[in-house]
Amino acid sequence: MVETRSPATLKPVIPGNRQRWLIYGGIGILVIGSVVFLRSRSAAPPEPAPVVQTQTDRYVGALGRLEPEGRVAKLTAPQSGFSQARIAELRVEEGDRVEAGQILAVLDNQPELAAAAAAANSAVAVAQADLNRILAGAKSTERQTQQQQINRIQAELAIAQREYDRNQALFQSGAIAATALDSKRLEVERLRGELAVARSTLDSLAEAQPEQVQLAQARLAQAQAQAQEAAAKLANTVIRAPFAGQVLRVNSRPGESGSDDGVIELARTDRMQVIAEVYETDVGRIQVGQPVTITSEHGGFSGSLKGRVALIGGKIDKKGVFSTDPASDIDSRVVEVRIDLDPSDRQRVSQLTNLQVLVRIDAGRS
Repeated sequence: MVETRSPATLKPVIPGNRQRWLIYGGIGILVIGSVVFLRSRSAAPPEPAPVVQTQTDRYVGALGRLEPEGRVAKLTAPQSGFSQARIAELRVEEGDRVEAGQILAVLDNQPELAAAAAAANSAVAVAQADLNRILAGAKSTERQTQQQQINRIQAELAIAQREYDRNQALFQSGAIAATALDSKRLEVERLRGELAVARSTLDSLAEAQPEQVQLAQARLAQAQAQAQEAAAKLANTVIRAPFAGQVLRVNSRPGESGSDDGVIELARTDRMQVIAEVYETDVGRIQVGQPVTITSEHGGFSGSLKGRVALIGGKIDKKGVFSTDPASDIDSRVVEVRIDLDPSDRQRVSQLTNLQVLVRIDAGRS
Protein backbone atom coordinates (compact mmCIF):
# COMPACT_ATOMS: atom_id res chain seq x y z
CA MET A 1 0.00 0.00 0.00
CA VAL A 2 1.29 3.38 -0.95
CA GLU A 3 1.52 6.13 1.79
CA THR A 4 0.26 9.55 0.83
CA ARG A 5 0.74 13.02 2.55
CA SER A 6 -1.31 16.12 2.30
CA PRO A 7 0.29 19.32 0.89
CA ALA A 8 0.15 21.00 4.29
CA THR A 9 2.48 18.49 5.70
CA LEU A 10 5.04 18.67 2.90
CA LYS A 11 8.40 20.59 3.63
CA PRO A 12 10.77 21.88 0.95
CA VAL A 13 14.00 20.09 0.75
CA ILE A 14 17.16 22.27 -0.10
CA PRO A 15 20.33 20.50 -0.85
CA GLY A 16 23.15 21.28 1.60
CA ASN A 17 25.69 22.78 -0.93
CA ARG A 18 23.23 25.28 -2.36
CA GLN A 19 22.41 26.64 1.09
CA ARG A 20 26.05 27.26 1.90
CA TRP A 21 26.65 29.22 -1.31
CA LEU A 22 23.74 31.48 -0.63
CA ILE A 23 25.14 32.30 2.81
CA TYR A 24 28.62 33.00 1.44
CA GLY A 25 27.23 35.25 -1.33
CA GLY A 26 25.28 37.38 1.13
CA ILE A 27 28.34 37.88 3.30
CA GLY A 28 30.44 38.93 0.25
CA ILE A 29 27.89 41.49 -0.83
CA LEU A 30 27.89 43.05 2.64
CA VAL A 31 31.72 43.25 2.71
CA ILE A 32 31.97 44.86 -0.75
CA GLY A 33 29.24 47.39 0.07
CA SER A 34 30.98 48.38 3.31
CA VAL A 35 34.31 48.94 1.53
CA VAL A 36 32.73 51.09 -1.17
CA PHE A 37 30.85 53.15 1.43
CA LEU A 38 33.99 53.78 3.53
CA ARG A 39 36.06 54.80 0.47
CA SER A 40 33.39 57.23 -0.70
CA ARG A 41 33.39 58.98 2.69
CA SER A 42 37.19 59.24 3.00
CA ALA A 43 37.84 60.45 -0.57
CA ALA A 44 38.50 64.25 -1.10
CA PRO A 45 35.64 66.21 -2.67
CA PRO A 46 36.08 66.80 -6.37
CA GLU A 47 37.49 70.22 -7.42
CA PRO A 48 34.89 72.62 -8.82
CA ALA A 49 34.96 73.20 -12.51
CA PRO A 50 36.78 76.42 -13.44
CA VAL A 51 34.49 79.40 -14.06
CA VAL A 52 35.04 80.77 -17.51
CA GLN A 53 34.23 84.46 -17.91
CA THR A 54 31.77 84.88 -20.70
CA GLN A 55 32.08 87.53 -23.35
CA THR A 56 29.05 89.33 -21.87
CA ASP A 57 30.51 89.53 -18.35
CA ARG A 58 33.72 91.04 -19.66
CA TYR A 59 32.19 94.37 -20.65
CA VAL A 60 30.50 97.14 -18.66
CA GLY A 61 27.89 99.15 -20.53
CA ALA A 62 26.78 102.68 -19.69
CA LEU A 63 25.15 105.78 -21.09
CA GLY A 64 27.25 108.90 -21.50
CA ARG A 65 27.59 112.27 -23.18
CA LEU A 66 30.23 114.05 -25.23
CA GLU A 67 31.85 117.03 -23.52
CA PRO A 68 34.83 119.31 -24.19
CA GLU A 69 37.75 118.96 -21.80
CA GLY A 70 37.10 121.25 -18.83
CA ARG A 71 33.42 121.32 -19.77
CA VAL A 72 31.65 124.46 -21.05
CA ALA A 73 32.59 127.86 -19.60
CA LYS A 74 29.73 130.35 -19.27
CA LEU A 75 31.21 133.85 -19.47
CA THR A 76 29.18 136.53 -17.70
CA ALA A 77 29.16 140.33 -17.68
CA PRO A 78 30.73 141.63 -14.42
CA GLN A 79 28.35 143.60 -12.23
CA SER A 80 29.40 147.21 -11.55
CA GLY A 81 27.99 148.71 -8.37
CA PHE A 82 24.23 148.25 -8.09
CA SER A 83 23.56 148.17 -11.84
CA GLN A 84 24.06 145.42 -14.39
CA ALA A 85 25.97 146.58 -17.46
CA ARG A 86 24.60 145.85 -20.91
CA ILE A 87 26.34 144.61 -24.02
CA ALA A 88 27.51 147.50 -26.19
CA GLU A 89 29.54 145.56 -28.75
CA LEU A 90 29.74 141.86 -29.60
CA ARG A 91 32.92 140.83 -31.41
CA VAL A 92 32.32 137.09 -31.99
CA GLU A 93 29.66 134.78 -33.36
CA GLU A 94 28.80 131.15 -32.69
CA GLY A 95 31.39 128.79 -34.12
CA ASP A 96 34.26 131.31 -33.99
CA ARG A 97 37.58 130.11 -32.63
CA VAL A 98 39.29 132.53 -30.23
CA GLU A 99 42.62 132.87 -28.48
CA ALA A 100 43.21 133.22 -24.74
CA GLY A 101 42.79 136.86 -23.66
CA GLN A 102 40.91 137.89 -26.80
CA ILE A 103 38.13 140.47 -26.27
CA LEU A 104 34.76 138.86 -27.01
CA ALA A 105 32.38 141.65 -25.96
CA VAL A 106 32.43 145.27 -24.71
CA LEU A 107 30.01 146.65 -22.10
CA ASP A 108 28.19 149.98 -22.25
CA ASN A 109 29.82 151.38 -19.09
CA GLN A 110 33.28 151.45 -20.63
CA PRO A 111 33.37 155.22 -21.54
CA GLU A 112 32.36 156.28 -18.02
CA LEU A 113 34.89 154.05 -16.30
CA ALA A 114 37.61 154.96 -18.79
CA ALA A 115 37.18 158.64 -17.87
CA ALA A 116 37.33 157.78 -14.16
CA ALA A 117 40.53 155.81 -14.70
CA ALA A 118 42.11 158.73 -16.59
CA ALA A 119 41.23 161.15 -13.77
CA ALA A 120 42.71 158.78 -11.20
CA ASN A 121 45.94 158.52 -13.18
CA SER A 122 46.16 162.33 -13.33
CA ALA A 123 45.77 162.52 -9.55
CA VAL A 124 48.69 160.11 -9.21
CA ALA A 125 50.85 162.33 -11.42
CA VAL A 126 50.04 165.42 -9.33
CA ALA A 127 50.78 163.65 -6.05
CA GLN A 128 54.06 162.33 -7.41
CA ALA A 129 55.10 165.83 -8.52
CA ASP A 130 54.33 167.26 -5.06
CA LEU A 131 56.46 164.61 -3.42
CA ASN A 132 59.32 165.23 -5.82
CA ARG A 133 59.22 168.96 -5.13
CA ILE A 134 59.33 168.46 -1.39
CA LEU A 135 62.19 165.99 -1.64
CA ALA A 136 64.16 168.32 -3.90
CA GLY A 137 63.57 171.36 -1.69
CA ALA A 138 62.77 174.94 -2.84
CA LYS A 139 64.06 176.39 -6.07
CA SER A 140 67.41 178.16 -6.03
CA THR A 141 65.73 181.52 -6.77
CA GLU A 142 63.60 181.18 -3.64
CA ARG A 143 66.66 180.44 -1.54
CA GLN A 144 68.50 183.41 -3.05
CA THR A 145 65.61 185.74 -2.28
CA GLN A 146 65.50 184.54 1.29
CA GLN A 147 69.24 185.00 1.67
CA GLN A 148 68.93 188.59 0.43
CA GLN A 149 66.27 189.17 3.05
CA ILE A 150 68.65 187.92 5.73
CA ASN A 151 71.42 190.20 4.48
CA ARG A 152 69.11 193.23 4.62
CA ILE A 153 68.01 192.45 8.17
CA GLN A 154 71.61 191.98 9.25
CA ALA A 155 72.55 195.40 7.82
CA GLU A 156 69.65 197.08 9.55
CA LEU A 157 70.54 195.30 12.78
CA ALA A 158 74.13 196.55 12.59
CA ILE A 159 72.96 200.14 12.17
CA ALA A 160 70.45 199.79 14.99
CA GLN A 161 73.11 198.30 17.26
CA ARG A 162 75.46 201.24 16.64
CA GLU A 163 72.64 203.72 17.33
CA TYR A 164 71.82 201.92 20.55
CA ASP A 165 75.47 201.93 21.69
CA ARG A 166 75.79 205.68 20.95
CA ASN A 167 72.55 206.56 22.72
CA GLN A 168 73.62 204.50 25.71
CA ALA A 169 76.74 206.73 26.06
CA LEU A 170 74.60 209.85 25.70
CA PHE A 171 72.19 208.56 28.31
CA GLN A 172 75.01 207.99 30.78
CA SER A 173 76.19 211.59 30.24
CA GLY A 174 72.63 212.84 30.75
CA ALA A 175 72.27 214.19 27.23
CA ILE A 176 69.15 212.13 26.40
CA ALA A 177 66.24 210.74 28.29
CA ALA A 178 65.73 207.07 29.15
CA THR A 179 62.79 206.81 26.75
CA ALA A 180 65.07 207.54 23.80
CA LEU A 181 67.46 204.77 24.89
CA ASP A 182 64.59 202.29 25.29
CA SER A 183 63.38 203.04 21.77
CA LYS A 184 66.76 202.11 20.29
CA ARG A 185 66.93 198.95 22.42
CA LEU A 186 63.50 197.77 21.22
CA GLU A 187 64.56 198.36 17.62
CA VAL A 188 67.59 196.11 18.09
CA GLU A 189 65.50 193.35 19.64
CA ARG A 190 62.93 193.54 16.82
CA LEU A 191 65.58 193.16 14.14
CA ARG A 192 67.18 190.25 15.98
CA GLY A 193 63.81 188.47 15.99
CA GLU A 194 63.28 189.07 12.28
CA LEU A 195 66.77 187.73 11.58
CA ALA A 196 66.03 184.49 13.46
CA VAL A 197 62.79 183.96 11.52
CA ALA A 198 64.51 184.63 8.18
CA ARG A 199 67.27 182.15 8.94
CA SER A 200 64.71 179.50 9.92
CA THR A 201 62.84 180.06 6.67
CA LEU A 202 66.04 179.60 4.70
CA ASP A 203 66.71 176.32 6.51
CA SER A 204 63.23 175.03 5.64
CA LEU A 205 63.77 175.90 1.99
CA ALA A 206 67.11 174.13 1.88
CA GLU A 207 65.94 170.79 3.44
CA ALA A 208 62.57 169.03 3.31
CA GLN A 209 60.90 168.43 6.65
CA PRO A 210 60.14 164.76 7.57
CA GLU A 211 56.48 165.47 8.28
CA GLN A 212 56.09 167.13 4.89
CA VAL A 213 57.62 164.12 3.16
CA GLN A 214 55.36 161.68 5.04
CA LEU A 215 52.25 163.68 4.19
CA ALA A 216 53.18 163.82 0.51
CA GLN A 217 53.89 160.08 0.46
CA ALA A 218 50.52 159.31 2.04
CA ARG A 219 48.73 161.41 -0.57
CA LEU A 220 50.59 159.61 -3.35
CA ALA A 221 49.72 156.16 -1.94
CA GLN A 222 46.04 157.11 -1.71
CA ALA A 223 46.03 158.35 -5.30
CA GLN A 224 47.71 155.15 -6.51
CA ALA A 225 45.15 152.96 -4.70
CA GLN A 226 42.29 154.88 -6.29
CA ALA A 227 43.94 154.53 -9.70
CA GLN A 228 44.27 150.75 -9.25
CA GLU A 229 40.61 150.47 -8.30
CA ALA A 230 39.60 152.51 -11.34
CA ALA A 231 41.78 150.34 -13.60
CA ALA A 232 40.16 147.16 -12.23
CA LYS A 233 36.68 148.52 -12.90
CA LEU A 234 37.73 149.51 -16.42
CA ALA A 235 39.08 146.00 -17.05
CA ASN A 236 35.64 144.60 -16.17
CA THR A 237 34.02 146.51 -19.03
CA VAL A 238 35.16 143.83 -21.49
CA ILE A 239 34.63 140.07 -21.60
CA ARG A 240 37.81 138.18 -22.51
CA ALA A 241 38.36 134.54 -23.41
CA PRO A 242 39.95 132.77 -20.42
CA PHE A 243 41.42 130.13 -22.73
CA ALA A 244 41.72 129.30 -26.41
CA GLY A 245 38.59 127.56 -27.66
CA GLN A 246 35.41 127.76 -29.71
CA VAL A 247 32.29 129.86 -29.14
CA LEU A 248 29.45 127.37 -28.73
CA ARG A 249 26.63 129.82 -28.09
CA VAL A 250 25.94 133.57 -27.81
CA ASN A 251 23.18 134.12 -25.24
CA SER A 252 23.10 137.96 -25.18
CA ARG A 253 23.06 140.55 -27.92
CA PRO A 254 23.92 144.30 -27.92
CA GLY A 255 21.53 146.17 -25.64
CA GLU A 256 20.91 143.13 -23.44
CA SER A 257 22.37 142.26 -20.07
CA GLY A 258 23.79 138.85 -19.21
CA SER A 259 21.44 135.90 -18.68
CA ASP A 260 21.66 133.03 -16.21
CA ASP A 261 23.51 131.06 -18.91
CA GLY A 262 26.06 133.85 -19.30
CA VAL A 263 26.75 136.05 -22.30
CA ILE A 264 28.92 133.57 -24.19
CA GLU A 265 29.52 129.82 -23.84
CA LEU A 266 33.09 128.80 -24.64
CA ALA A 267 34.71 125.34 -24.77
CA ARG A 268 37.83 123.46 -25.86
CA THR A 269 36.15 121.49 -28.62
CA ASP A 270 39.51 120.31 -29.96
CA ARG A 271 39.81 118.17 -26.80
CA MET A 272 36.56 116.23 -26.66
CA GLN A 273 35.95 113.54 -24.04
CA VAL A 274 33.13 111.29 -22.84
CA ILE A 275 31.47 111.40 -19.43
CA ALA A 276 29.97 107.95 -18.79
CA GLU A 277 27.50 107.24 -15.98
CA VAL A 278 28.42 103.79 -14.64
CA TYR A 279 26.09 102.02 -12.22
CA GLU A 280 27.45 101.89 -8.69
CA THR A 281 27.24 98.09 -8.81
CA ASP A 282 29.65 98.03 -11.78
CA VAL A 283 32.12 100.74 -10.83
CA GLY A 284 34.27 98.29 -8.85
CA ARG A 285 35.20 96.58 -12.12
CA ILE A 286 36.42 99.79 -13.76
CA GLN A 287 40.11 100.73 -13.78
CA VAL A 288 42.01 103.65 -15.26
CA GLY A 289 43.50 102.72 -18.62
CA GLN A 290 40.85 100.22 -19.71
CA PRO A 291 39.91 100.50 -23.41
CA VAL A 292 36.49 101.88 -24.30
CA THR A 293 34.30 101.77 -27.39
CA ILE A 294 31.75 104.55 -27.93
CA THR A 295 28.83 104.57 -30.35
CA SER A 296 26.02 107.03 -30.98
CA GLU A 297 22.63 106.08 -29.59
CA HIS A 298 20.71 108.06 -32.22
CA GLY A 299 23.13 108.19 -35.16
CA GLY A 300 24.94 111.40 -34.29
CA PHE A 301 28.08 109.99 -35.89
CA SER A 302 28.85 106.88 -37.89
CA GLY A 303 30.92 103.95 -36.72
CA SER A 304 32.52 103.99 -33.29
CA LEU A 305 35.02 106.00 -31.29
CA LYS A 306 37.92 104.62 -29.28
CA GLY A 307 39.24 105.85 -25.95
CA ARG A 308 40.47 104.87 -22.51
CA VAL A 309 39.27 105.37 -18.96
CA ALA A 310 41.05 108.47 -17.61
CA LEU A 311 39.32 109.21 -14.30
CA ILE A 312 36.82 107.49 -12.01
CA GLY A 313 34.68 109.89 -10.02
CA GLY A 314 34.51 109.73 -6.25
CA LYS A 315 30.86 110.71 -5.88
CA ILE A 316 27.74 108.59 -6.31
CA ASP A 317 24.80 110.54 -7.70
CA LYS A 318 21.54 110.16 -9.58
CA LYS A 319 21.54 109.55 -13.30
CA GLY A 320 21.80 112.58 -15.55
CA VAL A 321 21.68 110.76 -18.90
CA PHE A 322 18.52 108.76 -19.61
CA SER A 323 17.72 106.04 -22.09
CA THR A 324 14.72 106.10 -24.40
CA ASP A 325 13.74 102.72 -22.96
CA PRO A 326 10.61 103.33 -20.79
CA ALA A 327 11.60 100.36 -18.61
CA SER A 328 14.94 101.91 -17.61
CA ASP A 329 15.49 102.82 -13.97
CA ILE A 330 15.66 106.62 -13.77
CA ASP A 331 16.46 106.54 -10.04
CA SER A 332 19.60 104.44 -10.39
CA ARG A 333 22.76 105.55 -8.60
CA VAL A 334 25.76 106.12 -10.83
CA VAL A 335 29.39 107.26 -10.78
CA GLU A 336 30.79 109.54 -13.47
CA VAL A 337 33.74 108.06 -15.37
CA ARG A 338 35.78 110.31 -17.67
CA ILE A 339 36.99 108.77 -20.91
CA ASP A 340 39.67 110.40 -23.05
CA LEU A 341 39.11 109.87 -26.76
CA ASP A 342 41.90 108.80 -29.07
CA PRO A 343 43.44 111.87 -30.81
CA SER A 344 42.31 110.54 -34.18
CA ASP A 345 38.64 110.56 -33.06
CA ARG A 346 38.45 113.93 -31.29
CA GLN A 347 37.97 116.04 -34.40
CA ARG A 348 35.12 113.81 -35.62
CA VAL A 349 32.89 114.89 -32.74
CA SER A 350 34.19 118.42 -32.09
CA GLN A 351 30.77 119.86 -33.05
CA LEU A 352 28.69 117.38 -31.01
CA THR A 353 28.89 118.71 -27.45
CA ASN A 354 26.32 117.04 -25.13
CA LEU A 355 25.50 114.29 -27.67
CA GLN A 356 24.23 111.18 -25.85
CA VAL A 357 26.33 108.08 -26.52
CA LEU A 358 26.54 104.39 -25.64
CA VAL A 359 29.69 103.33 -23.82
CA ARG A 360 31.20 99.84 -23.59
CA ILE A 361 34.17 99.47 -21.23
CA ASP A 362 36.39 96.42 -21.60
CA ALA A 363 36.69 95.48 -17.91
CA GLY A 364 38.82 92.46 -18.77
CA ARG A 365 41.74 94.54 -20.07
CA SER A 366 43.81 97.45 -18.84
